Amino acid sequence: ASDVYKRQHLFCYYWGGVSAITPPVALAAYVGAGIAGANIMRTGFTAMRLGIAAYLVPFYYVYWPPLIHWNEYPLFDVGLAIVGGIVSIFCMAIIGEQFLFRRVPLYKLLLGVAAIVLSMYPTTYTQIIAILIATFVLFSEYKAHKSSVASLVEPRV
Repeated sequence: ASDVYKRQHLFCYYWGGVSAITPPVALAAYVGAGIAGANIMRTGFTAMRLGIAAYLVPFYYVYWPPLIHWNEYPLFDVGLAIVGGIVSIFCMAIIGEQFLFRRVPLYKLLLGVAAIVLSMYPTTYTQIIAILIATFVLFSEYKAHKSSVASLVEPRV
């Protein structure tokens, strides 16, 4: 039972920290807006959009106990949880910005959503599928960007 309480505590504690960039509280964003002379609500929502990937981390505490009790689980489970968390944050950042080397097509954004959902489900198979989806999005976008840049460069004669 103490494991569940520890995860609940970390979940609430983390959200307390994230509230610094989440409107309407967003104290850090509002102070920054005041210093910059910017619109405070626009700054708060921009901070929230830029930090959107951070909203996934506390859910990983809940669904993947190896992140908290790493010394009680096999190294493979801990590694899988870490890689899955990185994949989710990567996909959420792409979704939030809608950009990776270039503007990301809608179907790849939906693939990113699927990868996030799959990586939250605590099984090895779903985690591997999520990693494969994110890898596909990364390399296909890199290849598309590389070919579009190569077509812009004219060879010297």
